[in-house]
Amino acid sequence: MNNELTRIADAMIEEMEDRRRRDQLGDCWRAEQAVYRDRKRMARERHVAKISKKMRQVQLEKKENADRRAQEHAFACKQYYKWQDYHVRSMEDYRRQKEECERQRREKIQERWQRREYSRRRQEGIAKEHEMRKQELESMLLEKNTAAQKRLQKIAKTRKMDRIREIQKRAMLREGQAEAVKKREERAAKHEKELMEKIVKKEKVIMERDRIKTDYMKRINSQRKEERNLKNMLKKLREQAKYAKKPSQMRKIFEQVKLVRKRIETNALRSRASWPTDLSRARSRGMSSAGASSLGSGRRSHQDFRPARSGGEGGTQRIEKGSTFVT
Repeated sequence: MNNELTRIADAMIEEMEDRRRRDQLGDCWRAEQAVYRDRKRMARERHVAKISKKMRQVQLEKKENADRRAQEHAFACKQYYKWQDYHVRSMEDYRRQKEECERQRREKIQERWQRREYSRRRQEGIAKEHEMRKQELESMLLEKNTAAQKRLQKIAKTRKMDRIREIQKRAMLREGQAEAVKKREERAAKHEKELMEKIVKKEKVIMERDRIKTDYMKRINSQRKEERNLKNMLKKLREQAKYAKKPSQMRKIFEQVKLVRKRIETNALRSRASWPTDLSRARSRGMSSAGASSLGSGRRSHQDFRPARSGGEGGTQRIEKGSTFVT
């Protein structure tokens, strides 16, 4: 019985010890949890305070940056308006300025298009002119070749007749007709001499005609080239007159325009010579190349139309390519 009571008492004591130990452990755990929660709360509060401080700093920096940019923008606008000395007072002024800019842009586009169209037509004209000149030269060359072939045929025929006459001469000599052979030789020599004189005269006329044609083509080409250069010069001077601002520049440009126009008139007066008249005159006279070079009617070769180096009233002004001044 005592043992049973002792065992029950020991069990109760052990149970009480276990309960006390569990209570003690629970208090420790709760204390640790409370400390952990306090630390976590304090860390969160520190984090929130740090974030709030950082956000306040960011907001403050944003405000300062915005104020600084506004001040810089205001200062830049002030400087811009001060530098331009110009203020947009109303939307009407802005609209008028925009319309003016648009009109100028359209005018520039139209002018550029006209320049391109003019350049295209000019290139087409130059190409057509080159083609016509090429055809003229080809026709002249064909005519020369035809004349040369005819001359060669005539020479071959003459040589053939010479061989025939030589054979006849030998035959007549063999037959003892020396006197007849001699007379025939004299007649043949005289006829051959006359024929050679005619051929030489005709050759001289043909050579003179070809020389006159060549000189005429060279002179016409040089005159056309010079006329194109002078017209381009006039166009450049007109473009400069549009943008000239000073009266001295305008006077200078007008003087240059006068000189260029005078040069154009001089070229027009010089180009009055008619080469078919000279050709018919040379053909009728049968002149040599030395005599035909000094034909009448005031005709000049293409060397006479070179620009003179000396200025003055009757001199030719030298116009440099790419320059706007006439010296």
